[in-house]
Amino acid sequence: MASDKPGAVQSNLEPGLWVIAGPNNLAGKSSIIEITKWLLRGQPPTSMQDDVKRWIRTATLVFDIDLERYRVAFTVEKGIPAGTLTRSQGEDSEVTLAEFSGEGEFKEVMSAFMLERFSLERVVSWQDGANGGQVVYSDWPALSGALSIGTDYSSLLGDTVYQGLGARLLRMYLGLPWIPTLAAATTAKANLAAERDRAAKAQSADAVRRAQRVAVLNADLAAVRAKLAAVPSMENVLADSRRLSNELARLYPQQAALEQALAQAQRDEADTERMLLEDRTELQDLLEASEASKVFGRLKPTCCPHCEASIPQSRHWEERAGGGCAVCGGVPPREDVDREREVDLRARVEATTKAATSARSHTRSVKDKLTAMETERGRLEREAEDLRVRIAAGDDWSAFKAEEQKLLARIEEAGLTGGTSVAGPTAVDLAIANACEDVTKARASALQGDLLKEVSDGIVALSRRFGMEAITEASLKGNATLPLVKGGEPTSYSKLTAGEMLRIKVATILSMMSVAEDRGVGRHPGVLLIDSPGAQEMAPANLEALLTGLATLATDLPHVQIILATQNVDAANRLVPKERVRAALPDGKLW
Repeated sequence: MASDKPGAVQSNLEPGLWVIAGPNNLAGKSSIIEITKWLLRGQPPTSMQDDVKRWIRTATLVFDIDLERYRVAFTVEKGIPAGTLTRSQGEDSEVTLAEFSGEGEFKEVMSAFMLERFSLERVVSWQDGANGGQVVYSDWPALSGALSIGTDYSSLLGDTVYQGLGARLLRMYLGLPWIPTLAAATTAKANLAAERDRAAKAQSADAVRRAQRVAVLNADLAAVRAKLAAVPSMENVLADSRRLSNELARLYPQQAALEQALAQAQRDEADTERMLLEDRTELQDLLEASEASKVFGRLKPTCCPHCEASIPQSRHWEERAGGGCAVCGGVPPREDVDREREVDLRARVEATTKAATSARSHTRSVKDKLTAMETERGRLEREAEDLRVRIAAGDDWSAFKAEEQKLLARIEEAGLTGGTSVAGPTAVDLAIANACEDVTKARASALQGDLLKEVSDGIVALSRRFGMEAITEASLKGNATLPLVKGGEPTSYSKLTAGEMLRIKVATILSMMSVAEDRGVGRHPGVLLIDSPGAQEMAPANLEALLTGLATLATDLPHVQIILATQNVDAANRLVPKERVRAALPDGKLW
């Protein structure tokens, strides 16, 4: 590893415990651990400081796997790593296995190589989430979490918290069979359950949307029907039009006939009035003449009114005796004749009076009928005018009616349709997934009991070697949980202090390696990187116990390499062979 900052670091490390010691937080201890993880994983750790990452110009890591030597190296230009993965072939030659440029290619190259070389498979797991969850594929960067212990101890195994990842790392590195199959079955079951839930939620949401849509359509329908009620119906308009046409067609001829009848009645009335007037005049003349004759008949003129000649008395006597008029000698009128004529004239006047009264009554009757008919015609014509206005508004009615029919059709469609069909897993699919998980879990569990018991015993032994004398029992479970008995009281890994968690985490990984190596079934790469244990509230005596215990593991685990970074330079120099301690330079820097 090299840098454009003053100083560089280069080390050749064999199996066993190696300590990187620096007296302060700026010595570069964690940087060495993180750059080593970067080279092994193919991607920089999230805990790596940005300024440290910018300092790096070249980095190289040489490592052995099953007596074969490999080298991964890169240079960084403009923040982009580019390099090669090679295998040694003899002392002076190498074979290039892969080249990469960029962080994505670097990660792919190292993942493909490490998974194939250690016969590992990507871990398939299920991660719960707000939308039901998702399938998570954890490849080499996640699996390599079992190679290092940083400062976050939330997970017993690994440094990535995914649902079930710790359990899968445990079983995989212990070499248990059926683990990939069980992981795939469990994930498939969770995925099917999530698909079922998503389908149910989608169906429910669709039903709510359809109900809301129907409510909106019903509100629109009510509004359109209110508008329809405010404008005339074309059906009623047409019916009224036909009725008015028929009534006016009947009325016009009748009115014309009444007008003719009225004209005739008025003529007849005028004729009878004229005849009545003539008869009354004639009767009046007769009566006046009769009265005058009576008046003049009682007169006894003494002289002629014309010549004033005296009239003899004898002439008056002759007149009284039935002779002629004493004045002129003419025959005076007969009273009986005048009486007969008067009777006749009175009869005629009575008859013409009745005729005139009848004619006037008939005229009034005809006129009343004509007036009523004209009133009716006026009403019908006004109604016809209103009808023309209604016909003009008929377009609005037709539009509203058409909109009403559309809304009714949409409401019917919304009620009949089943909404969006969201395909979800069937009950058979879920039953098969459950059966697959049960079968594989049973087969895996049947094989892991003895291994987990042996690992648990190793955890107790190692934790006591690391200064945790109070730990008397441990029971590692297949789901990577760890119930403990501490000081005679039951507890668990998650309830320990951070310093205790660190030592239990180290004990768990080392016990797994030891059991797997003893049985020849493990697939752990055999490297463990531990960063700054003294920072986690660990008493100096406990740190010394951890160092002492790790140093003595060389004989128990001869193929395991442990690299530990610490601030306690004095303890490192006292408890670890000096050739296995990389201490800070005189200026307090490691590189």
